[in-house]
Amino acid sequence: MTGPTAHVGYSTVAGPFGQAREVSHALADQPVTSGVLTRRAGEPLCGAAGAAQDCPPGLFAPAVSCPACLAIAAREGVTVAGAA
Repeated sequence: MTGPTAHVGYSTVAGPFGQAREVSHALADQPVTSGVLTRRAGEPLCGAAGAAQDCPPGLFAPAVSCPACLAIAAREGVTVAGAA
């Protein structure tokens, strides 16, 4: 049996001095539940609020930049597909 999977998506958040910055998250491909962690398909593993969307193909090499998503994926055994 394979573990849960996720793919790279991004959202734009307000940065310092009103400047926007993009954050790449691991978006769950199917529901992920472990202990108190519950994420629906399409939600960032970290639970960040806001609309996360799939990365446009070929724009850049996808890589998760959210430290919380990386930590949760490692702890829960979530494989992030297509991540550089």
